[in-house]
Amino acid sequence: MIENPKRKYKRPSVFILWFFVLIFSSFYVKQKNIQKSEYRFLFIGHAYDWGAPAGDKVDERIEQINIEDYEGVWLGGDVCANTMLNPNTANYLDNLFNLKNPNTHFVLGNHDYRDHNLDVYFVATGRPDFYTSSFKTITMSVINTNLNSSHCEQLNAQYRMLEQVTDTLESATHYVLLMHHQIFRDIAGLEGFKSNGVCSHYSMNCDRVDSYFQTDVYPKLVELESKGIEVIVVVGDTGWDKGSHQKSSEGIDFLASGINNSFYKSRAPEELDKIPEDLLLEFIYTPNEAMLDWQFKSLNELVGLSREDWLSL
Repeated sequence: MIENPKRKYKRPSVFILWFFVLIFSSFYVKQKNIQKSEYRFLFIGHAYDWGAPAGDKVDERIEQINIEDYEGVWLGGDVCANTMLNPNTANYLDNLFNLKNPNTHFVLGNHDYRDHNLDVYFVATGRPDFYTSSFKTITMSVINTNLNSSHCEQLNAQYRMLEQVTDTLESATHYVLLMHHQIFRDIAGLEGFKSNGVCSHYSMNCDRVDSYFQTDVYPKLVELESKGIEVIVVVGDTGWDKGSHQKSSEGIDFLASGINNSFYKSRAPEELDKIPEDLLLEFIYTPNEAMLDWQFKSLNELVGLSREDWLSL
């Protein structure tokens, strides 16, 4: 019986094909699992361009940041002046920040929340307005500080989430809590902490009128710190003060970061020389040492612009 020459050809070609598929797959998995020596994240708060009439733009310098340099972007709220008014604004922000990146987080500020069009937020981010996630040895909670006693179901659910995380967290090296408004006061060591405004009587839940951050949440953060988990609280509702860092008496770091120089550019450019320059907050995570450091960085320097160059844009 004479063998079919086509059959002789097909069998070895299939084996060769699978051989290359396996080699490529193995290479891809190895490349994917290679651990970087460091990962960088950029926190941007109060980012809107005061000169954009429709309230649908971030500061033009932010548009020039190479987001590919960062593992993710942490948006601290008030991203645009009217963020959710027009769904196209969410598309614009997604193009800038890749909002569905699991390591990018979007904290809702009052300018993002006030148009009551949260479906745009949910679709753009693929996430709820409060949640907990993790990256390597970092656990992070995003909360919505626009919730209040008129949203009891959501407010209580948010508090239960914080309660569960802080009660059960064991293996993380860091716990990061992202919020927009400063909802705490009377914490020893934070006397010099600055943000745009303090919500002094913000209730964490609807069960008690005195369920404040400093009485109900802060003690749980102190417990985490005592277990060796470094706790960092980051506030995005700032801009006039640029950046602030204070360590509480119990060793918890509180940070605030935001920008607003576009206010002066659009209204009183002659005042800019008297105003501190805008700063962004960069986090650097070193996995081999399980370290999470941060630094405030000049926005102009980050995008390679002098103040004069920026004014001429």
